[in-house]
Amino acid sequence: MPRPAERRPDVREGEAKSRTVRNVLAAMALVIACGAAFWQGRHATRDLPWPGDPDFARDIASAEAIASRHPLADPFYRGEWAWYNPLAPSLVAGIAVTTGSPIPVVYARAGAWLNLAAPIAIFCLAACWWGRFAAVATLIAFLFLIPGDAPAWIAATYSPWLLPMHVGQAFCYAGLLAIAAAFGRGTTARFALAGVAIGVTFLTHAAPALILAGAMGIETIRRVWIASGPERRQQLARTLVAGMAALIVAAPFLVSIVWHYRLNVRNPAPMAFVLPGLEAEQTWTFVRQYLPPTAHGLVAAAGFVLLVRRRHELHARLLLAATLTSVALFVQSEVAQSAWATAMGVRSIVPGHHFVYYLRAFEALAFGVGLQGIARWLAAVLPESLGAGRPRVAMTGLLTVVAATAIWQYPSYARLPDFVYERRVAERNFADADLRAMYDWLRRDTSPGDVVLAPLNTGQYVVGVAGRKVVAVDKLFSNPYVDWGERARDRDELDALFTRGDWTSFLNLAAKYRVRFVVRRGALPQTVERPEFVSEAWRAGEWVVYRVGK
Repeated sequence: MPRPAERRPDVREGEAKSRTVRNVLAAMALVIACGAAFWQGRHATRDLPWPGDPDFARDIASAEAIASRHPLADPFYRGEWAWYNPLAPSLVAGIAVTTGSPIPVVYARAGAWLNLAAPIAIFCLAACWWGRFAAVATLIAFLFLIPGDAPAWIAATYSPWLLPMHVGQAFCYAGLLAIAAAFGRGTTARFALAGVAIGVTFLTHAAPALILAGAMGIETIRRVWIASGPERRQQLARTLVAGMAALIVAAPFLVSIVWHYRLNVRNPAPMAFVLPGLEAEQTWTFVRQYLPPTAHGLVAAAGFVLLVRRRHELHARLLLAATLTSVALFVQSEVAQSAWATAMGVRSIVPGHHFVYYLRAFEALAFGVGLQGIARWLAAVLPESLGAGRPRVAMTGLLTVVAATAIWQYPSYARLPDFVYERRVAERNFADADLRAMYDWLRRDTSPGDVVLAPLNTGQYVVGVAGRKVVAVDKLFSNPYVDWGERARDRDELDALFTRGDWTSFLNLAAKYRVRFVVRRGALPQTVERPEFVSEAWRAGEWVVYRVGK
């Protein structure tokens, strides 16, 4: 009978082959799951010339400004600075310039491809922290189970739409990996890299950056609390390095909102936006609607219990810290709706639904942990005759059940709002041929710096997306550091002055905004005498554009 030492090379070779097989199977699961999601995303967007969500007007206008070599320009207002996170519009502008595709087309179609980064990133996060089994379980829950029939803007998952909140997901999950590496290795370089990850995430979207900063801050406080002397100073110094790295990377955006605007909010509407159903008095109704008791929810709950019990592990603490940060920021957004908070000047930092969004992603990660814990318990009660293969049998059986559930629900998945409703909205965009003709004329015969006096919606959804400037847009999409009330009043006053032909007063006020064109639905009344400096520049159907000046 051979001695154990003589069998070791064979055992090691067998273990290596087994690991290779498991790695291949996990990679196949990733490809199949992402492929199934991508199929729906590509089908929903493949031939669209325009995206549909109202947020895209702001994003397209931002990308147009960046493509025009004005990266710090407000998307709608001449002379004002950028106020919304610039990385996603910069990415779109870069793709458009490189490929020669129009920016609206890139926004309509590229998301189906680029947003695959989110499921890939959360899979890698779970795999690095808890292994292949948890990663596959997390991925299936993230894509097919946890979102249910909710639209993607309330439940983090794959979406084919290139909104900043969806783009920011991959950076958030990669940032958690970078933070774990920093605390795990404890080197200054790793902390600097974690800071870079937070900074890049902030350039993409504020909500995930706040979550990353909260997770890192909570872990830092814990370590400083239990450390003493030199260790405490060293931990604080390394965290300071991370903070400085984050500030340096985010500097292009911070220059605008901190240095130029001093964070002086004059239009709180964009931050104070409350998703219908998330009003403070409707919170419990919302929870019952979007977080009903489900089997996968119970598994995720078991996962959170396991994470609390394993809080001595860095990865468990970081996920719990990120979850607690999301809950705290959501609560803050709910409290900010109260009359007391308004009187005290307490405002939402970011609309609260962004944190509900990430709570669903963390639920998917907890599902992976919970299913892994259930598999270990099941392996312990399986017949001993299965020997060392009991854990594998338990894990394979549970994953089979989870995958079968996802397959069974796939027809419902294909009918999700992001694949059906949002496409219909996009198809209706620019259905009015006259407005499309106005857009084409603006792109062809005006310059990026030209200011157009237009109705709020027309200015936002036609003039703005053409890359031209306006006097005012809807306050939800208006620069929060600019007085929207003043601009809206001036827009209305300019329109009234133009309509009744009070040219001296019109020119005086128009000079404030450098108005070059005026968009009207209907020509000027025949009773109004039009001076030489006001000429008809374009007309289609009911719409007329007048040129002001020579």
